[in-house]
Amino acid sequence: MMNQPSPKHHRHSIRLNGYDYRTPGAYFVTLCTDRRLHLFGEVEKENMVLNQAGAAVWEAWRALEKHNSLIELAACVVMPNHIHGIIIIHEHTAVSSDTPVNHRSEVPVNIIENIFPVRSKGPAKGALGAIIGQFKSQATRRIWKLPGYSRIPVWQRNYYEHIIRNENEWAQITDYIHTNPARWTEDQLYSNK
Repeated sequence: MMNQPSPKHHRHSIRLNGYDYRTPGAYFVTLCTDRRLHLFGEVEKENMVLNQAGAAVWEAWRALEKHNSLIELAACVVMPNHIHGIIIIHEHTAVSSDTPVNHRSEVPVNIIENIFPVRSKGPAKGALGAIIGQFKSQATRRIWKLPGYSRIPVWQRNYYEHIIRNENEWAQITDYIHTNPARWTEDQLYSNK
């Protein structure tokens, strides 16, 4: 009997098809640890107690605003095996026409792309995916500097996002984030490992 080739694993995007994730607005995000391992601390008496890795994640999260003037951070909680947070993307006022412009030379981007091809993979600069990638990278670097954490896998490949559409959703999600440690054993991401 011949060996059958294994079927290729095709990842399906969980992003909203056709939506521009650079669009100004509020986004609720959840990022999980690799294999949902407890890397960031433990919940004790309904409060999250961060370990060194959890503190590094918190610091990387707070640093996002310092490195990106187009975003603002709202509610956030680091849990044993995930982080929940709200990222607000503000208006990108530097680009106002349909043709993006390279602001160093004021040459339309499509002309530059013909001369210097742009990487076709990955999220656009300023998009939610790029912000999350920056955060994961910075948090991982901080964690890898800690004793005992060198080069361990930290994050799952993807992340969950939800576009916050109104004040009612904002209030519900903010409450969910703030009360997450008190509801830890009921959380769908709960595990006792």
